[in-house]
Amino acid sequence: PDEARIVRTAEGNPLFLEQLVATRTECGAEHLPPNVQAVLTARVASLDHGERAVLEHASVEGRNFRWSVVAELLPDEARETLGRDLMALVRRQLIEPDPSVFAGEDGFRFSHVLIREAVYEGLPKEVCADLHERLASRLREGPGSEDEVVGHHLEQAFRARSQLGLVGEREWELAREAQARLATAAHKVLLAGDPDAAADLLTRAVSL
Repeated sequence: PDEARIVRTAEGNPLFLEQLVATRTECGAEHLPPNVQAVLTARVASLDHGERAVLEHASVEGRNFRWSVVAELLPDEARETLGRDLMALVRRQLIEPDPSVFAGEDGFRFSHVLIREAVYEGLPKEVCADLHERLASRLREGPGSEDEVVGHHLEQAFRARSQLGLVGEREWELAREAQARLATAAHKVLLAGDPDAAADLLTRAVSL
């Protein structure tokens, strides 16, 4: 029976079991994906264009993300269905509402960190770099801008472009600002009494 085959394939992994059941329901696949990453990739690939675009743009902010950020990053035509697409993704249990993280904003989170990773790793490097740079610009101009967060997005934009062999003056500007932001964040974290976190931030700054 299908149920027994799904249980055998999951091998006691609750997340894998849950995603296999969802994949069987949504995709009707004859052959079950062999691991968690494959089953998550299959589920994301089976989404309609709008839902997949929302997940992809949300993944750039991180496991936790805001409605307003996704709306700003999406193309104009995709914003009209954003609310509907978010609710569809909640029903599919790929994301869940999480109002506790962003005060005063509609917040969500990926239901599992591996779901976010599967979506994020599927983004083309050029798209990934562009979205990180746009998000850094948005956060840089906002109130209460955090050096560590802005520095992270600038760092990721630079690294994605460098992996494509695109390292010109614009990319070095991203790297220089990322380095400065991460170094400033390291200083703040050190003063707050967390030398390990400070060391990690400084290592990332130096590597740029």
